[in-house]
Amino acid sequence: MTGENTVVIKADGYADLTVIVKIDGEEEPGETIKEVPAVLSYGASSHAIYFDKLGTNTAAESYLNAVAKVTVNGTEYQKSAYTSWLEDNEYGILNDTDKYIKLDGTSFDNSGDTTIVIEADGYKTLTVTVHSDGTYTTSTSDPATEGEKQPVAGIDAPQPLSASKDSYNDVTIKFTDSNLTSEIEVFANKINAVAVNNGSSEISYSVEEGYGFFGLSDNSYKIALDGSDFSIKLADNGFNTSGNSTVTLKAEGYKDLTITIDKDGNLVK
Repeated sequence: MTGENTVVIKADGYADLTVIVKIDGEEEPGETIKEVPAVLSYGASSHAIYFDKLGTNTAAESYLNAVAKVTVNGTEYQKSAYTSWLEDNEYGILNDTDKYIKLDGTSFDNSGDTTIVIEADGYKTLTVTVHSDGTYTTSTSDPATEGEKQPVAGIDAPQPLSASKDSYNDVTIKFTDSNLTSEIEVFANKINAVAVNNGSSEISYSVEEGYGFFGLSDNSYKIALDGSDFSIKLADNGFNTSGNSTVTLKAEGYKDLTITIDKDGNLVK
């Protein structure tokens, strides 16, 4: 603290020693977080976020050189050395006369909003929300500090409608009733992990291959997805027969979905 400061030193058998310490000067300011250059335009067909098209925006050049992380709907993209040829979930940066970030479209939601989050060292975090009609909005926020709780990545998963047991005691969770939407279909195709917790243990389930939708092998699940309905069927062995169980579905780009099932196989809402 600047100004006069009093320090008192105590020691057994001695009188207290009081020292006045004067500190001159101002405290060092903290690191300044820079503003993100304005987004000039967005190319709906190319998935490119433009910051400059004339080669005159030096602030955009510095910003693009500092980009460290890009996520699309919660999926982290990897940087490619090229912008003309991107693999799934990759982005590339052109920092020339044109200055832009170009993204592969794999994780985009063409029927709803797509959220793009760009983090750059020393800058605020940029969020670009692309709407299904190709329009976009932008916002910035202070970057999260070390130790700060991060929000759960991904978009909200669709909620189930019902659950029931069949004659094999396997549990079927229904998400639609002859009203399949593109949003639910995308979610169904993104599911990559399933687990059942019966209160005493959690069991990871795997996809059962093969024709039919009958009694399932232990620790397995099967997805039924047609033109009008989506449901997931799970083998009965992992469920609690005297109390509630939880089913956790993980899908790329989505928040984890936890579903509670009672001992009779019904959905607990």
